[in-house]
Amino acid sequence: LEDPRPLVVTGADHDAIARAAPSGVEVCLNGGWSAGRTGSVQRAAALRPGRDLCLVPVDVPLVPALVFAALRAEWEEKGLPERGWLAPFILEADARRFGHPVIVGRELAAVLKAFPPQRPLHALRAHACPLLGLAVRSASVLDDLDTPADLLRLRARPT
Repeated sequence: LEDPRPLVVTGADHDAIARAAPSGVEVCLNGGWSAGRTGSVQRAAALRPGRDLCLVPVDVPLVPALVFAALRAEWEEKGLPERGWLAPFILEADARRFGHPVIVGRELAAVLKAFPPQRPLHALRAHACPLLGLAVRSASVLDDLDTPADLLRLRARPT
């Protein structure tokens, strides 16, 4: 989790993203990005072997620092489980709605080697032990920025 160089894995528009990245951020191209998002996570796991990973999809852009801090504290409290999975959730009408970012233990991240890149990342949960959740108050963990309408909705959200 704690790395002096955060990692951004890109696909299309790699050059523009690399130019815009802040100093100190490692930017790496996933040449097979069009095959599926899991391929980018596999690339991150290969570049950070033996490390727990905090996975933050680009389409969940407004998660506040307090959520990251709470996830980190929970992960540490649970003993940094090697095969663990920790996701934030919002409680709505007594139901949990899980979102991102997700923390994946180092041994669980290694399981990704056997996944095809088009396989959804959530399939990795079946290999997790323990499977953990953390209640948070920020609905931003549920954001999914996929369309122009989503962008307008997020821009209109009060800060």
